[in-house]
Amino acid sequence: MGKKINYIVCFVVSVLCLSACNKQSKDNMDLVKFYGQKKVDEIKVKCEDKNQIKVAETLVETAREVLSYTGSKEEADRKSVGALDRYYVFHGEYIGIESADVNIKLLTTKQEDNKGYIWIKYSAAYYDKESRLISASFDVTSRWEIELENNDWIVTKVEEYS
Repeated sequence: MGKKINYIVCFVVSVLCLSACNKQSKDNMDLVKFYGQKKVDEIKVKCEDKNQIKVAETLVETAREVLSYTGSKEEADRKSVGALDRYYVFHGEYIGIESADVNIKLLTTKQEDNKGYIWIKYSAAYYDKESRLISASFDVTSRWEIELENNDWIVTKVEEYS
């Protein structure tokens, strides 16, 4: 009787281990559906090049400034931010935004010749003057295509899945 229970326990544990090792997360499967496997595989490659990381961090900081901007459309520096312009909150229909809480995590980057990409994950929350939440996005995975134009890297395309 004891051996039989041991065999059953071992079988169940083996099945659980195999299914856990073989299973892609739902998030990963959704990313593959949205971006395609080739692009999703880019996230797995960790960038070690300090110059490429510096380029990416500079663009991430620009995105943080744009996402945090709560001023007027007329005063925004929209020309120098390229495709990051889409992150200005005045593009939405939200009125009364007074402050923002923005978190951006650089996942990876790669630049070759004059082109490249950056993968990030970000969250942004926007509040009114009484600190009431107006709008928010959490854990948005975003892929930016970047190009070197006039010695400056600029985001030329934003694709994102939330």
